[in-house]
Parts: sequence; structure tokens; C-alpha cells
Amino acid sequence: MADKLTSATIVDHLWSAANVLRGCLASDETMLGVLLVLLLLKREADSGHNEDVAPLKRLWMDAETKGARDVDARLIDALRAIGHKRPVLAEVPDRLGWSDQIPALRSTRELGVVVDRLRDLDLRDANVDDPRACGDAAGLLIEKFERASKHGGHSTPGDVVDLMTTLVAPVRGMRIADPFCGHGRYLAACARRLGPANAVLLGQDIDRQIAAIAAMNLALRDCWSARVEAGDTLTEPRFVEHGVLEQADVVMSTPPFGGTWNAEEAIHDRFGRFHRGVPPRNRRDFAVILHMLSMVAPQGRLAVVVLGGALFRAGAEAEIRNSLIRDDLVEAIIGLPPSTLYATAAAPFILLLNRAKPAQRRGRILFVQSERTEDSKQRKLPRDVSKKVAEAYAQWVETPGFSRIIPNHEITEANLSPGRYVARAQQKGHGSLDDLASKARLHEAERDEATAEMDRLLKTLADPTPARGAR
Repeated sequence: MADKLTSATIVDHLWSAANVLRGCLASDETMLGVLLVLLLLKREADSGHNEDVAPLKRLWMDAETKGARDVDARLIDALRAIGHKRPVLAEVPDRLGWSDQIPALRSTRELGVVVDRLRDLDLRDANVDDPRACGDAAGLLIEKFERASKHGGHSTPGDVVDLMTTLVAPVRGMRIADPFCGHGRYLAACARRLGPANAVLLGQDIDRQIAAIAAMNLALRDCWSARVEAGDTLTEPRFVEHGVLEQADVVMSTPPFGGTWNAEEAIHDRFGRFHRGVPPRNRRDFAVILHMLSMVAPQGRLAVVVLGGALFRAGAEAEIRNSLIRDDLVEAIIGLPPSTLYATAAAPFILLLNRAKPAQRRGRILFVQSERTEDSKQRKLPRDVSKKVAEAYAQWVETPGFSRIIPNHEITEANLSPGRYVARAQQKGHGSLDDLASKARLHEAERDEATAEMDRLLKTLADPTPARGAR
């Protein structure tokens, strides 16, 4: 009996197919979109649930397509036909924008060769080792592209996605939103944990093609009722009902770092998102955070990845942090090791806000400062670090040199940098060393912020496309 397909072997098949297309497509995102469309349509064709969908039958069951010049049109027709039955896919054909990006494939016929190569890939449930194999393959394929992508700075490694999902601890029946969703990694992780039909999933991305990829990522996990929208979240939020932002129990994201935004319009914001303060025009971090907070339900929580500057910069941002501390919304700040993200060496931080902090956590904030314990060249979060962070947050405990719980009234200058507080525990009883350690941590955060800003500006010069959300 032949071995069943795993998510890894499915990705190997798709990656081999990708080699045929290299040099023919306008971007990595287009390539990723093509491969996910092929995976999705092949799975739907093999499932046996779509015999009535003529375009799908024509694509996979007709005579070989190697010589066909209209394969892209066949793919879109099949995808559009499936979209009539599956709402999450309804906008995908138009958002992919293939009419502008892959006309060369019609003359070179590579796309037909790829379709033909995948004809014998049997994705029936009986032939895969796990019912979630195709969804997991989508996740692996997306991460494979993210590692190699020049947009990797706003991509989120799977280890960080898993940690964030553990921290917010979603449960069945929740509404979960990522308003800067990129490829939909957080939403997909929640779906995998809870089951595809056990939560309401909401995502938005500024890039139409990225939003289409996120929708397919969720569709491959059978999240047929998920809603993924396209548009600028700050100026065109799509999840609005009766003039107010829709609420979610969990709002989580790795949004683009830094960047500019239209601060002048905040004064007239129809959703009242900026009553805590208006972030500077050249620093959109807290504009993003305040939007996310506006989506959090009365008993809900927020988790967002930021860089260090957002935790200590003065001015309007300090006023906003003061407001969050005063209203006892800040539950924890978790510092992750440098080089955890793909395209920046800066250390990222997880900011956790909670509108309904448990009694034992009220009036206090947990600070965690983790360090890399494995090969420093790894661009991921070591498992032992992730486990230690999750345990510290769940158990709400102090560990010398790693975590510390600080009363709100002891927070100085609205500075939420973990190193400012955790370092004190490391040198308890030594005032001068204490101050030096605190200053060193602060300067490290400032250096990381400057490094990340330089990375962002260099990427903008190399590729002036709009900043995108977390992948």
C-alpha cells in the first residue's frame, strides 16, 4: 500500500511545479497565488463534492491541458464557480488580478504544464495522512515564500504565530479578528486549534492580492464562512455594522511597523478611535493599536507585535500609553529575542491588552524579557523560550532575570519596555548596576528601533509598494 500524502509531500509537489513557472510571473505573491489556486481546485475536484461544477470538471478531467493557451481563464472560471458555493472565495478571482500579471503564460504554456503535473496528485481524504493536510500544506507553502520574500519584514514566523495563539487562548464560539491579516496566518492558527466552523473569523489587508491569498489559506482549512476583506484598515475599515466597528473577542495581528498615516483626519474619525490621543503622523504604530482596541469586545483581549520604540517614545504616544495604563488595560509586555522576525534583527515585543483582567491581575502588569538560548543565527523563536514565555503568562509568575510583575502606579514615564523593569530584578540591591542595566536595555531598544526603521526605508526605496499586514 502506497504511503499517504503528508502536508510536507504536498508542498514538495507544489514547489516542484513552481520551478516550471519561475521567471514567468510578475512577483512572488502571484506565484504563491497560482499555487494555492491549484491546490484548492485540485482538492475540490478530488473531494467528489463538486461533480456539478462544470469548469472544475473541464479543468482537471478533460484531456491533458499541456498545450492549452487558456489555462489561466480555466482556473479563474473554476474558482469563480466554487466561489458561488463558498462565500469566503467569492471575491478571490477578481482580487488575484491575473489579467494584468500573467498574460505571458498564455504564450509560453507553462501553466498548462503545471496543471498537467498535478493531475495525478490524489488529494482525497483517504489518500492523505490527516484531514487537515491541505490546510497545513498551505501554511507551510506560505511560510516558505515568506522566508524568501523581500517583504519578509512584515511576515510572522510560525513559531511566533503559535505563541500568540497560545497567549490569547481562543475558545469555541469566539469572534476573532486580524485587521492587518496579510496571508491570514493568525486566523488559520485559530481555526486549526478550534476547528474550522467553531469561530467567526474576520480579516482585512490593504493589498487585494494578499487578501485573496488569505481567503484561500482559510478555505483550504474549510473555513467557508470566514470573511476576508481588502482595503486600508485605518481609512476604510470593512467590518462596520450600523455605523460602528464590529466587535471581536480576540483581536490579534503583526501589523506593518512604523510608517506614516493621515493623522489630520483623526480629529473627525467617525468611529471615535483616537480619543486617547492622536499618534504622530510619521509613527502609525499606535494608530493601528487604537484601531484594534476599538474592535475589542467588552470582555475581549488584544495581542499585537510591535518594535521597542512604541513602548517608550515620548509625546503623544506616551500620553496614549498613560491612558491605557490608567484604565488598567495593559496586561503584559513580552520581549522576544532579536532576529525572531524574518527581515529585521530588531527584537520584537508582544503587547497584550485585556478589557476584563482577572482579579489577581488587576492594577498590575507582567513584564517578560526573553533571550535566545539556541543558535543565534536561527530566524525563529526557540521552543524552550516560547514555552517559558507561555508558562510565565499563564501562571502569572515572577522569575528573576526573566519576568516581573509591576503595579501600575510604579510605571514611570509611561515606559513599557520590559528591560526597564526586569533588569532591576537581576541586580537587586545594587543601585548603580541597576541603573546601568536599565539604561543598557533602553539603548538596545532604541538601537533596534533605528535599525528597523532603516530596514523599512531601504525596502521602500527598493520596492515602493504599499506596506502590508502580517503574513
